[in-house]
Amino acid sequence: MGRNENKWKIVLSLLVATAFILSAASTLATPAGVNTAKKLSIEKVKAGDVKTRDKISQNLPMFVPIKPASEVTPLANSWSIGIINPSASIPPGDYDVTVVIHNLGPGSCCVPPGGITADIYAVNELPPETICCYDMESAWDIYNYMEVQDYDVFPDPNGVIDTWTLSDKRSSSASHSFHCTQFDKYMGNQYDELMVYCLDPTISLKTATGPATFELSYDKWVEGESIDLGGGYVTAMDYLDVYYIFTTDPVPKSVGAGGTWWFGGYIETYVDSTSGWETNTDTIVVPAGTTGIALVFAWTSNPVVEHEGAYIDNVCFKYVPSEKETKIWQGFNQEEKCFDECIPTEYTFPLKWHAEEGDYVITATVDGCGGSATATLNVHVGTVHDIGVTTLSTNSPDVMQDLEITADVCNVGNVGETNVPVKASVSSV
Repeated sequence: MGRNENKWKIVLSLLVATAFILSAASTLATPAGVNTAKKLSIEKVKAGDVKTRDKISQNLPMFVPIKPASEVTPLANSWSIGIINPSASIPPGDYDVTVVIHNLGPGSCCVPPGGITADIYAVNELPPETICCYDMESAWDIYNYMEVQDYDVFPDPNGVIDTWTLSDKRSSSASHSFHCTQFDKYMGNQYDELMVYCLDPTISLKTATGPATFELSYDKWVEGESIDLGGGYVTAMDYLDVYYIFTTDPVPKSVGAGGTWWFGGYIETYVDSTSGWETNTDTIVVPAGTTGIALVFAWTSNPVVEHEGAYIDNVCFKYVPSEKETKIWQGFNQEEKCFDECIPTEYTFPLKWHAEEGDYVITATVDGCGGSATATLNVHVGTVHDIGVTTLSTNSPDVMQDLEITADVCNVGNVGETNVPVKASVSSV
């Protein structure tokens, strides 16, 4: 009886499966040319197994939903823009401000009013601000902001301490300066440093938000020793090195007082002053957070042949502010302006620029169809006279006769020239 029951179960399963296939085939629409037939694989079912029907795969076409037009984001246009300028230096006068706009696509684009703009800024160089300046006359300044180091003391080969000393023998102003020795002439085998500090709180303010530029200046008088090796090569034997150091300590203090200082940069080496007292000025950039700056004057001498050495006076530290830019002209398109793709087009702003002598920065921008571009141009306004003879030539006759001398004159200035005299001379060889 058990076998007969199994046979009936198999037959019943086949009937149910067949009914399901016919039902599915009658309700699913079959696209033309698509074969949906699938052969079912029927396995023998053992007693106690549960047989599930095979799945039918339909090769139906795939339908992709279309995004509504309101939700489609168009591609942004790419642009390039240039400012037309005949020269980096132009004479004063009234000028059109013209730009060349290149719509790189995709497609044409109409820029609304105000989408094309230009601004002109006058660049004003601000004078340096004095932070510290020492003329070597104030005992307070010398005691608080100057320090000397005698690195050859232990042991001193000369058996005597000798380093930088306040002197009244020479000075570039008033009556005192610092001399690299206490004697009339420096001693041999010396290495001594004079450190002049600027610890004013203004330095912290200027470097609070980023690096800052400072101007360092000093007067020097130098008589050292060098050896001429020939061929333009000179070896310094007794000389003055100058470099600067800086600190970021919250409360700046000198090296001798335990402050932490960092090497900033080398400035110059001097062996001799060619014309007595000379003023040297250098510009440095210190990092953000700098709280103090110092100039270091290091004197080095060899064992033989000594001279008067080096004197230092009028050491100054000045802050150099950034250039100030003041807007003096502004222009924009007052009507819609359309640009075809890949066709460079000039656009001249309605308002002319009255240019006066000075330095200027011109910026121009185009903004439309999701894209933008900006251009910048530096312009100097001033009259430049620059004219000269570039070549001389003659007619080179074969017989003795008068020669014609021709001069080619070129005007590379930015203004026209008239009644320019041109002279030529001939001499025998």
